[in-house]
Amino acid sequence: KFIDATDAIRSIGQSVHASEESMGRLEAGISRIQSKSNRIDACLKKTRDAVSEKIRIQRLLTRLDALLKLPTTLRTQIQDGKFWAAAKSHTSATAIFEQHSAG
Repeated sequence: KFIDATDAIRSIGQSVHASEESMGRLEAGISRIQSKSNRIDACLKKTRDAVSEKIRIQRLLTRLDALLKLPTTLRTQIQDGKFWAAAKSHTSATAIFEQHSAG
């Protein structure tokens, strides 16, 4: 029984050593992945910023288009008796003006 216990302890020691090596390899792999991820993120930053800027400009142009069409939209809605829609269009336009006014 003493020999069996010795063999079991030796086996446990080898298992722990193998686990430590596996953990080291796992840690190194995670570190490499993190490094590559950071490099990719840095490379994509300019593109991501450009896309964000284009989306911002698109939203501004959509608002500008709505403002340019506002007189026609209001006139049509009032003529069709859609007073609630006309009031809503006017309120939306007022909010845009307040947000983008210089004062």
